[in-house]
Amino acid sequence: MNISFLNCEGEAMTVEMSLKGVYLSSGSACTSRILEPSHVLLALKRKYEEAHGSVLMKTTPFLTVSDIEYVLTCFPEAVQRIRSISPFRGG
Repeated sequence: MNISFLNCEGEAMTVEMSLKGVYLSSGSACTSRILEPSHVLLALKRKYEEAHGSVLMKTTPFLTVSDIEYVLTCFPEAVQRIRSISPFRGG
């Protein structure tokens, strides 16, 4: 699953969420060492800012509803913190 957050860098999101025990990726495995937005998202006509703020989440049949609910509660706080320190505040 790919999720994009405006004014919130994907790489920063991976760090912030890992502090909460949630592990994401800011790119595909084949581009894991490149800090550029996904070429696939750009080809799908996503804005550069949207693609740059995207993260990937992999799911398995072993995830529980409570696992998913936990992740969903972590996102708003992480996004708010990253936006508060980011030089890319939009506007």
